Amino acid sequence: MSLTSEVKDVARRAGADVVGIAAAARMDQAPQTAEELLPGAKALVVFGIRIPQAATKRWEVVKTPYHVYGHSVLNFKLSYIDYDVARFLEDAGYYALPFSSRDPHYDPDTFVTKGVSMRHAAAIAGLGEFGWNNLLLTPRFGPRIRFSAVLTNAPLEADPLYSGKPLCTKDKGCKRCIEACPMDIFKTEEKTELEVEGKRFEMARLSTQAKQRCRWSEHGLIAEAGGRTNIRPPEVITTQDYLEAGARMDPVQKGRSGIFGGIYYCGRCVHSCPVGDNRARPARSN
Repeated sequence: MSLTSEVKDVARRAGADVVGIAAAARMDQAPQTAEELLPGAKALVVFGIRIPQAATKRWEVVKTPYHVYGHSVLNFKLSYIDYDVARFLEDAGYYALPFSSRDPHYDPDTFVTKGVSMRHAAAIAGLGEFGWNNLLLTPRFGPRIRFSAVLTNAPLEADPLYSGKPLCTKDKGCKRCIEACPMDIFKTEEKTELEVEGKRFEMARLSTQAKQRCRWSEHGLIAEAGGRTNIRPPEVITTQDYLEAGARMDPVQKGRSGIFGGIYYCGRCVHSCPVGDNRARPARSN
């Protein structure tokens, strides 16, 4: 078995549903390149684990399954996979730098990612492509999946970029994420484009204010996002506004977040996306 196959096997045995590898050069457009993060880096190992589909389908009826198994527990599990992959590569004689998905790695004012953006990592590792909702869509799970990654100087073989049928059908009339977002951040015709090795990725262009509104919603500061708190945001949101609103959060809601290691509330763009929704498939019989 090749080193590349062994690494993927380690991740799958640790619980990964999907695994892909990107050449380090595919990170050259990132705010921090692979070489800056780990001198001599050659590859980025990316893996993901699914969110249970019923947890997103029944989100408005019962919220805890999505809170816990859409973010919190998955982030912890991904961290363990990170460690197993990094340890395996170190034992093989290489450096391996794990990037946990548990905590945000972005500048709180500009939203510029520090380290590795997991959705971009998954894209350049061939695991899927971007949807209009700015999420990484995979053929099997759609956006109902979370990712983590390990950067290494091991000479691993890169996977090809996704080349299957287009996953996002916004251009064919799908407006589910646009209509579902309580902050209306996807109601724009402006695009962000990213090209990697001749493949073009497109998604809605989100201003810094749009990202602030998204953060306000995903942290449950409004009722429409499923939060017990309902604090209407100012017309122009600053990071300080967000922090002050967080301090006023419902104490029960704040306490639950601490118990589960940080949870996210909204996710309407995840819940509404039809890509990877296999609930209509015939059930397996015993």
